[in-house]
Amino acid sequence: MTPTLDFEELTGDYAVCKLPPDAPPPDLGGSRGLFSVTRAADEISVICPAEDAPPVAEVEAGWTALKISTLAELDQPGVVRAAVSPVSDHGLGVFVLSTFLRDYLLVRTETLGVALTRLLEAGHRVALTPGGLVLRRAGAADADSAAAFHARLARETYGQIAPDAFMGDTGHLRRVEHWRDRLDNPASRQATLFLMRGPEVVGLLDYGPPSDPAFGDAGEVKGLYLDYSCTRQGVGTRLMRLAFEALTDAGFPAMALGVVRQNSPARAFYAGLGGVETGSYTDAGPTWPSDNIVMTWTAPPVRKQL
Repeated sequence: MTPTLDFEELTGDYAVCKLPPDAPPPDLGGSRGLFSVTRAADEISVICPAEDAPPVAEVEAGWTALKISTLAELDQPGVVRAAVSPVSDHGLGVFVLSTFLRDYLLVRTETLGVALTRLLEAGHRVALTPGGLVLRRAGAADADSAAAFHARLARETYGQIAPDAFMGDTGHLRRVEHWRDRLDNPASRQATLFLMRGPEVVGLLDYGPPSDPAFGDAGEVKGLYLDYSCTRQGVGTRLMRLAFEALTDAGFPAMALGVVRQNSPARAFYAGLGGVETGSYTDAGPTWPSDNIVMTWTAPPVRKQL
């Protein structure tokens, strides 16, 4: 049985370094974070924060370190394979380091988003740094939780502008049906992710193929919902970037989403991430045929500096 693993992203840029085999071992000094020194017959190999790379070493920076937080026996089979296969089978480079207690993966920072989506889609969990929030893929058993969280965020966001049918029992039943169908029968290139704080769902990200001609050939973010406690911390920006990298890696030339025209705070947030208004459409309903603006990204979402 393939184990389900918990990953934690370590902060900072990491480097893989090489020293001559007769060089003195580097001094760890006050370095914090992951630091490994391996002496072999033809080299001394060092993995460390890029800022602590030995000055005379051959240095290859631009790596992000992922710690496998799940503890396993020293010789437990399947752990390294379960961690590496989703990344390497997708054609991404990965560097593996094992210690007495656990294993670490180093992936190219430029491919980090794709690597994380591959780990999530394989059923693993990823802790975001900072904040103690954990991303995991939602499955068929999560339909009721997805519908309940969606309903709560809909009431908070659209309570003053949506019709009663959307906010009431009829709308909730439609949401339950929607999430059961979506999670029971996921489309190709579609994923639904939960953001967790302990056992509590505090965020939901849903993306996949476009659902309306107004999106053209762009992949669609079908839902980004965050509990108020997770706002203004960069979490929404991180999730939007993750969706962009997943969708463009899946072959879509751009990413788009629909936002209700009257939802001014959301439109401002997406515009602040570089989204461009490219069209409009009317939601199919049936409980609320809302007027929606299409916002599109052809480059990764980045918060604009004011």
